[in-house]
Amino acid sequence: MNHIDLVEQSELLVEAMGRWPSFHDAKVLGISRLQNSCIATIHVFEMTREVDSQGYFILRNHHRVEMSMLGVHSDSLPLHYTGDVLSTLAVRRDGDLIRVDFESHMDNDGSIVCEHVRLVSVDPCDGDGVV
Repeated sequence: MNHIDLVEQSELLVEAMGRWPSFHDAKVLGISRLQNSCIATIHVFEMTREVDSQGYFILRNHHRVEMSMLGVHSDSLPLHYTGDVLSTLAVRRDGDLIRVDFESHMDNDGSIVCEHVRLVSVDPCDGDGVV
């Protein structure tokens, strides 16, 4: 099973970005925890092969994504998880549950194991993740 098949409403992000992104260099803007659920807010974008006058890759197609993880069984993310830069975001089966791995460039790796994963919203934003 493809990882996007495990995320309800994944088509929202595929339509916005043209494909399911790798979340490479995506910034975690925050995570909210309520009882047995979590909502992660992530700024995702497309990196082009073009560079600007300062030698940085030009980024485009910025979106602010809210992903809800319901029926949380375990959560190994830092308590105040914000500002992290991801190397990848992986969604996979873990027995009867779903595991969402937040793989970090900044040594903040962690996972949430839950019953359901759903995209709540995908909104165009600026380069800082502000809608």
